[in-house]
Amino acid sequence: MNIIMYHYVRHGSTDLPGLNYLDKDAFLSQIEWFKSNGGLVTLAQLKDLKKGLVDEASAGEYLLSFDDGLQDHKWVAQTLFDMGIAGVFGITTKVLNGKFVPATHL
Repeated sequence: MNIIMYHYVRHGSTDLPGLNYLDKDAFLSQIEWFKSNGGLVTLAQLKDLKKGLVDEASAGEYLLSFDDGLQDHKWVAQTLFDMGIAGVFGITTKVLNGKFVPATHL
């Protein structure tokens, strides 16, 4: 299984010209490529993997991962859910107390 990590997934903006992001349309194209080239881990497969009911070899070839819990990921999460595709989302929990902003987001 290959884990593919994403950060920013959004439509382009001139407000942040130096931001390195993946456009939403390109993300959707990648999803289609993954589906045609080994498959993506489904929600059911991810649950079965967690329970130890199946091994990685019987799940999809690609598992998608998203870091920092960015606002961009709301759209991603809904899109993946609608497609029945699993994703792993990492959340920077220290920001919840309002006293920490990751340096990469300043």
